[in-house]
Amino acid sequence: MPGPAVRLLVAAVACVVFVVFIAGTVASAQKQAEWPLHTALEGDQRPFLCRERDSVNLIVQIMARSFDARASDSDKAQRLLEIAGRLQGELCTRPAADDIIILRCSLAQRGVPRPGISTIKVSAVIRGEPSKGEQPFFAWTYLNITGSKDNTPDAQSATNRWCTEDEGTDEALSPTSDVVLALQLKLYDLGMRVPQINGLMTPETVQALVDFQKWTGLPATGQLTKKTMQKLTSTTPPSTWVALAFDGYGNFGADTGATRRGSEASAIARLQRVSRSQYKLSSIAGSCIAIATTRYVSVDRRRRTTFTQVFTSGGATSGAASEKVLAYCGHEKNGGNCDVRQALCAAGAEEQVQRFDRKNIPVNSPAPNLRFDPNNIPANSPPPRSGQ
Repeated sequence: MPGPAVRLLVAAVACVVFVVFIAGTVASAQKQAEWPLHTALEGDQRPFLCRERDSVNLIVQIMARSFDARASDSDKAQRLLEIAGRLQGELCTRPAADDIIILRCSLAQRGVPRPGISTIKVSAVIRGEPSKGEQPFFAWTYLNITGSKDNTPDAQSATNRWCTEDEGTDEALSPTSDVVLALQLKLYDLGMRVPQINGLMTPETVQALVDFQKWTGLPATGQLTKKTMQKLTSTTPPSTWVALAFDGYGNFGADTGATRRGSEASAIARLQRVSRSQYKLSSIAGSCIAIATTRYVSVDRRRRTTFTQVFTSGGATSGAASEKVLAYCGHEKNGGNCDVRQALCAAGAEEQVQRFDRKNIPVNSPAPNLRFDPNNIPANSPPPRSGQ
């Protein structure tokens, strides 16, 4: 792996290339002010190719702020331009000399002081991938976008193909068991509430799908569509998790892991070394989790009975998680004294790494019964207030 100095040098070179690219693009734009739809562009004017429209929107937003700052703060403008350059170098690809770039759609125009910036959709014939034909990409340009030079049926067909697919209707997918199973696995690893991973489009799975669509800005229909599956595929789950498995007798197992299912499976294995009782699960991403227990004795006319209660809570740090679980225990307990048994953090949690979907993922979100509980014991339900 390249050392810090090498990575810094690469980033610096990328920034210089970006600044030179912008200067060359501005000069070219002054010579050729227009770029008609469905025509190819040659030379230095060809834009970087980005797979995601969001990437281009972010780059253009930073560039626009850079241009706005040029008159009042040239240093800030230069720093913003360098940030945009690094992002473009990491998120997008510069076309090779023999690639063919064709303008297909004008998506948005950003008004900035000379020149303006257009967000566009292009198709590209990548010479290194000839079998794929024209592939869709997103980009930006300083050139003024104009209509097609001619209004032929071919031009109309190209517009319908490239410019209505992105904003038009989405294609529904058949919810076959294998597709739904893949959907449930990905939603669960993203931290959504999926009570069972069984390949069935249950009401809980539909609600988790709605939560995901809201979170990623898709129409929250709860329907399984092509765009939803594409977004699921491109969305990276949290890379650090911490999990607790506990029973009603004060036994527990805790562990961290790179995935949600991995950390939970490890926590269950640790618990089952000391207990084969029914258990529940709590897991959280990029944060800390704490467990507290309390015991008390109930005496009636015939016998003494010892009860154990278990509580879990999460927090940005181990101290915060411990404070929250003590408060939770103190409020909910039926007797005895609260005792924090352990607080464990996922990697980077002390740095308060942002969780996925912070507002919608409770600490005790249900775990899939069939995945981790072969005896069909309800898992990840709210912590038991008391148990014998």
